[in-house]
Amino acid sequence: MENRRRYERTAVSWPVRVWADDGMVTGVTEDVSPYGVCVVTARAASVRLGRSYRVDVLAGFEGPRSIMGQARHADPKGRIGFETRWRWEPQREPAPAGSR
Repeated sequence: MENRRRYERTAVSWPVRVWADDGMVTGVTEDVSPYGVCVVTARAASVRLGRSYRVDVLAGFEGPRSIMGQARHADPKGRIGFETRWRWEPQREPAPAGSR
């Protein structure tokens, strides 16, 4: 099967907060790419496809950060795929210890 993805994804498990229509929902990332993130939440969050939401990535290569992502996929099990408009560099390798 041909891979139709525009950007390679990296499997990571970082804690997140999703600011959905029904309030804040916690979860973890499943994978990330330069222009997207897939999260899994404990319960299905109230998100509308095509609408943008704030996702707080609480850990990662560069530390905590907030991104805005458009909901592109959501399922009843709590998986939500977000596409970002701006590149957010989630895949950069961490700097070696003592290099900062």
